[in-house]
Amino acid sequence: MLTRKASSLVIASLGSIFIGLLSREPYLILVSVPLTSYLVLSLLLYSNHAHSNVIIKHSLSRDSIYEDGSVEVAIEIQNNGEKLDYVELTDLLPPELKISSGSNSRILELDAYEKFSFTYKVTPKVYGFHTIGPTILESKDNQFLISHKIFSESTALLKVYPKIQYVPKIAIRPKRTRNWPGEIVARRPGSGMEFYSLRDYQHGDPVKRINWKSSSRSENDRLLTNQFMVELGGDTIIALDLRTASAIGEPPDATDTYSTRAAAIVAHRLLRDRNRVGMIILGTRLDKVPPGFGKRQFDRILTALSQVKPDTTWEIGNLGGYLSIFFSTMVQIILISPLIDDNSFHAVMDIASRGYQILVISPSSIEIEKRLYSKRHHSGDEFNELAERLLRVKRENRLNVLRRSAVVVDWDVDMPLSEALREATYLWNKQRMVISSARH
Repeated sequence: MLTRKASSLVIASLGSIFIGLLSREPYLILVSVPLTSYLVLSLLLYSNHAHSNVIIKHSLSRDSIYEDGSVEVAIEIQNNGEKLDYVELTDLLPPELKISSGSNSRILELDAYEKFSFTYKVTPKVYGFHTIGPTILESKDNQFLISHKIFSESTALLKVYPKIQYVPKIAIRPKRTRNWPGEIVARRPGSGMEFYSLRDYQHGDPVKRINWKSSSRSENDRLLTNQFMVELGGDTIIALDLRTASAIGEPPDATDTYSTRAAAIVAHRLLRDRNRVGMIILGTRLDKVPPGFGKRQFDRILTALSQVKPDTTWEIGNLGGYLSIFFSTMVQIILISPLIDDNSFHAVMDIASRGYQILVISPSSIEIEKRLYSKRHHSGDEFNELAERLLRVKRENRLNVLRRSAVVVDWDVDMPLSEALREATYLWNKQRMVISSARH
């Protein structure tokens, strides 16, 4: 392929010939002879196949990172042919990745059978599976007249998982706990931290559990020991709403991005507290991760979250029926949804009516919409402020209705999720106190 320099020479040569023929001036035609000869000799001397002997390989310092991490990309070029006087290399990057240090392009000279390598670092803008490469290689002759451009077949896949942040213990309250140790306080004696009752001291009881104050007041000088409530694990299903109808904003400042991060954070905390956790994702299709324990289960959940994209294939109104088929009402349900449309609102009511304990974490889209509007219009007026107030009133009314049958956390995405989960803990404890006082 001709470069711009060569194209200019061709145009000048043809122009000289054309003008010479029109004006019948042989000198103008003779001027084109050295230009044409120069181009023909360059074509004959430059090898058209030299560039095809270059092999390019990608490698990553790590193949999986979190959103707040970085990875080093290494490019290795091996020239197995003739010398290349001028080579331009550009490693293609998806828009979800940005360069944090170094450069993804190089200009170099490659001798015959020479090997060259360079590195640069990238950081992700948002989670997902991102392909680095291919590399564009453009070689030119030493006169910059002829160029050859190829795309290498070498690529590298980088898995970017939603970033995780520390959150306090999530006070889930399934209707029934399981028989393995956990962090859910069950109202029966066992090894725990919360006081349950007093009983007579038995041989083998730890001395530190003796309640000396109560023992001194007991009849017949009986020794009394403290009993604590056992802490057990439970089953939890996280339902993530990633429908197109719930997607507001542009990643990474979008409701689906915040919802996915919240799902990863909640799953991490629940698994750390020795609960059995599963996940249902309403996105491109109904993706599900069967309930499980430990780090391997968390890796499965992260992989599922990183691959899913917003879509409208699956209706959220069918979620309650799906849960009733595959899971008993003893399972705790955590629904993560911005609750934008009526379908998500009615789905929460349907799940609660089927007897499930449900916790709703709802990332608010109002601030996201404000930023999106200001980015596009660069101005605001009293009508926008009125619309914002109406949206807030409508959302608060809708959440208040849901709070009659579920614990609902209104999450302002500009605040850490840990604060929203503290609110969830407070609401759970408040609900328990109301139920306890009503029974007595």
